[in-house]
Amino acid sequence: MKNTKHKIPTTRYRTAFTLIETLVSLTVFVTVVTIATGAFTSVLKGQRHAFAVQNVQDNTSVLIESMAREVRTGTNFSVSGGSGSQSSDPSGSSAGTELNFTNAKGESVSYRVNNTRLERMVVGGCPSCNVFQPISSFDLQITNFRFVIQGDGSSDTRQPMITIIGRFENIGVRPEEQVSINVSTSITQRELDG
Repeated sequence: MKNTKHKIPTTRYRTAFTLIETLVSLTVFVTVVTIATGAFTSVLKGQRHAFAVQNVQDNTSVLIESMAREVRTGTNFSVSGGSGSQSSDPSGSSAGTELNFTNAKGESVSYRVNNTRLERMVVGGCPSCNVFQPISSFDLQITNFRFVIQGDGSSDTRQPMITIIGRFENIGVRPEEQVSINVSTSITQRELDG
């Protein structure tokens, strides 16, 4: 008979993980975390792009609307070349990069783009007013900007109409923040041309 009383018990833990199981689960975990991080980064880039689009649209809308309010009630429109050139044709249409007119208060007003910023000058009231003041946001860059006036001739029968054309770009550090839109809007003079 054998003595089984003094036998050293062997313990086998059947509930433990093997090295292969640990490596497989770690690989699956790292893959899931990598996919989740990529999705989060993609959503973040999309949000930045959407914010940049909204920013450029809001800034452009405010600029165009403020100019349109003043232009609608203005008279005696003319354009000058500024950094571009003025063109004119027999139908009474002219184009340029600077718009000059008299507003409803009787002040001479000028709008132009200088170094990718929209500027406004009011000649009259005070000596410090006779200087162009930037009115566009610092993070908005304006290019290919011009004013086109139609119906400003004395012999035509059309109401003066000013068309504003330009490219508005959001200045962003990241590529997804660099957004641009092309804008064209037409404004007619409210006062009847006489």
